[in-house]
Amino acid sequence: MSRPLLAVLPLSSMPVAQKITKGIYILPMYEASAGKFPKTYDYTQAEMQEALDDLVKAHGATQGKSKVAYAQQEAAETRFDQVFGAYRDWANRTDVAYNNKVNIELLGLDPSRETANRPSLDAPVLQKPTGEQEGELDLVCEPFGDFTALVWFVAYGDEQPADDEYRFCTGGTRLRQKLTLESGRVAWIRVLAITTAGCTQLSAAVKRRVL
Repeated sequence: MSRPLLAVLPLSSMPVAQKITKGIYILPMYEASAGKFPKTYDYTQAEMQEALDDLVKAHGATQGKSKVAYAQQEAAETRFDQVFGAYRDWANRTDVAYNNKVNIELLGLDPSRETANRPSLDAPVLQKPTGEQEGELDLVCEPFGDFTALVWFVAYGDEQPADDEYRFCTGGTRLRQKLTLESGRVAWIRVLAITTAGCTQLSAAVKRRVL
């Protein structure tokens, strides 16, 4: 007997930035498909959005690396795991998505157990940042196939930051984005695209000193 499809969401192994990306991907999918599924999920869409927003805010605050900020992020992450983990479990119920790959994907979840073996999607490419306003940079992503959203990340420093130093900055649906950043610092920007086939890898970093 073939094993059932599962809405895989391995929250415990995801870094915070990836959880944020997953939340940004799931919410509009859930909203668009809500009429197709029973209204039996334990949390409202507003509670899902609140859990995501709280994690975004707490994650951004850890840029200063204070113990208080990391404690707040941990609490927000616990809440996010609770809400979105329950969403995954709900989608796995036989009266909801029926273990059906199409239905699970409509909910914004990944039904494949073989995510590690799936080919990674090409990363977007960023143009060199510009900006003439204090505390702002203008970013342009090269045209990128069929995407539903772009998720932008930022880190600061004279030397190229490590991957875990990047923090979620903003998300949007346009290739051109104005980012509000810390004035007077060298900012490193990366972006990934959310597509109907999943999320791409992060782009190569581009940098510029913010006015």
